[in-house]
Amino acid sequence: MVEFIPGLLEVKPLLKKWCELPLLNNGTHIDKTLTRPLLSQPDYSEEQLNQLLSVLEKNKRNILEYAFYGTNPSIAPEFIIGVKYCKSQILGEADVRTTLIIYKLEDVISSLEKEVFFISDKKTVIKLGNSGLSLQRKGGDSGRKSSNQLQIKFIMSKLEIKEFSHKVIISL
Repeated sequence: MVEFIPGLLEVKPLLKKWCELPLLNNGTHIDKTLTRPLLSQPDYSEEQLNQLLSVLEKNKRNILEYAFYGTNPSIAPEFIIGVKYCKSQILGEADVRTTLIIYKLEDVISSLEKEVFFISDKKTVIKLGNSGLSLQRKGGDSGRKSSNQLQIKFIMSKLEIKEFSHKVIISL
């Protein structure tokens, strides 16, 4: 993400320290004997954490565009589609799709821009308000090097857009 958003360069060392565990001698897997630093003291000073959040705030629009549009404008999506599930009265515990919601991505980004970045209580995730969007170390991957990447997660069911120009709701 940092290579596509130059405004994040000043916090690259902080993000790298947070996400990247050292590799084993084979160069393909992380050293699982080490623990990753938490977004708190003593791993980071209060000043560093404030700087990180401040830089993320300044670059919020670019982060959101990177997350939703990607890096190739020729294939960037224009809409995002969510599905609402409810417990079925007939099927018992099984979830059934009840509604499709289609938002224009520009509306989603504009809505999320109003939220503020903060560090989660567990000090492992940076959340954007209660919007369902978060930044975290990818992890998993059986300890492969790829688990050191920064991951942007979005839980669409938490999205609540009050002002929008285009929204389509389709009951199923």
